[in-house]
Amino acid sequence: MEENTSTSSQKLQVLSMLSRRVHQGVDLEEFLQEAADQIALSMDAARVTIYFLDKKRQELWSKIAHLEEISEIRLKLGQGVAGHVASSGETVNIPASYSDSRFYSGIDQQTGFKTLSQLAAPIWDKKGDILGVVQILNKRDGIFTKEDEQFLEVLCPQFAVLIENTSLYQVMKVTRLKNTRSFPLVSRYNNIIGSSAEMKKIFSLIGKVAPTAITVLIRGESGTGKEMVARAIHLNSQRKDKPFIKIDCTALPETLLENELFGHEKGAYTGAISKMPGKIEAAKDGTLFIDEIGDMPLSMQGKLLRILQDKQYEPLGTTQSMEVKARILCATNQNLEKLLQEQKFRADLYFRIKVAQIFLPALRQRQSTDIVSLAEYFLEKFNRQYQKEIQGFSKESLDTLIQYNWPGNVREMENAIESAVVFSEGSQISPEHLSLNSCLLTDASQAEQDLSLAEIEKRHILAILKRTQGNRSKAAEILKIGRNTLIRKIEEYGISSIPPLEKK
Repeated sequence: MEENTSTSSQKLQVLSMLSRRVHQGVDLEEFLQEAADQIALSMDAARVTIYFLDKKRQELWSKIAHLEEISEIRLKLGQGVAGHVASSGETVNIPASYSDSRFYSGIDQQTGFKTLSQLAAPIWDKKGDILGVVQILNKRDGIFTKEDEQFLEVLCPQFAVLIENTSLYQVMKVTRLKNTRSFPLVSRYNNIIGSSAEMKKIFSLIGKVAPTAITVLIRGESGTGKEMVARAIHLNSQRKDKPFIKIDCTALPETLLENELFGHEKGAYTGAISKMPGKIEAAKDGTLFIDEIGDMPLSMQGKLLRILQDKQYEPLGTTQSMEVKARILCATNQNLEKLLQEQKFRADLYFRIKVAQIFLPALRQRQSTDIVSLAEYFLEKFNRQYQKEIQGFSKESLDTLIQYNWPGNVREMENAIESAVVFSEGSQISPEHLSLNSCLLTDASQAEQDLSLAEIEKRHILAILKRTQGNRSKAAEILKIGRNTLIRKIEEYGISSIPPLEKK
């Protein structure tokens, strides 16, 4: 039976969708669910299940499935058609499931769904290991064709490449080495790694602001991942297929910054021989990301305020207003509250951009589990890039990574791991491969001695807030300062969450 043009087009769209999404900071659950939905649509099938293989337990478990009846399927390796595919590595096309000895009817008994025809194929990684299985159930017009088999055999390697190029693959590999029960998606957003309470709160905030048009201010030191968070917000919004345009306020002098942002008409100034659209126009109805807004000149801040308030601007060389359709996201590593006091940042703009704030912690402030996860993520990334097979980190090197101060944050760690992978010749990364400044290695007692006055005050405020379970009035009373002063200091120090009270 020949495929119709519509079905062929839908199959091409599946491959195109997967290719587009690979390097994007998408919600991984959403990514996998979208893949399953598109496969079902293109194959004209009732249900799709994407299984991952848990090698330690010798089980398949359903990460994504069109299941209304049960939350998860677990199959022993070799059990059922999916288990057989994972064990044998072959594609299986069954026109009548109940007539085939490989079929396991237990799932149908649990769900009440009747499996008629099915098609299943393995997902191989580039090293020849099976990552999982894609299983498609009940072709609506009868049985799966040879063309369907060929499509799935083309799709699965593409799907494997996509998994290998996301944080999902690193998490799966690391978790396999640690012999845990299954493969949790510790970082909900692709390429943003972390499972600590601080990072979970950031993931939650991304999820809340992404579907809205609200202006978001992302704050944190250089190298903490502010642009990555901005992209995650964009790519998990309804604007995800629209442009994401970035402008860096530190990269251009004031006159060029204005030209870059607003654009100009022909003849606007000497040398303006043709019209040039600015970043606002280029963003269209997508997202405009203004990086390092704390460094924006005062004269530009008033013009930006009008963009945010009136959704209007004029390109250089014209008085004709243009509409701003893009969503605005901002980021800074500056202490904006201090800039306000120094009259280097407009108060009206400050209050306009801080409608929603996301504070990114410095790497040295994150839990050791996050530091180890990031290190393992970068190790796997650069193993692939440089075709190395380094198995992991020595205990001494992990201790070094945890104790290091990381003034350059995640970006510095990425560079350090890349260098270590290039120069390491053994099976493990050792401390000498990391090329870190030993002056920035501190034990706990030394770290306490080297704290700045501001950091001591911040920690003391956190401790009091912890004691009062977040009650700011009680905390202000204990600290012997006004409540408004406390609130200002909370904002100044970027205290975005109050730690829970420890149970005795």
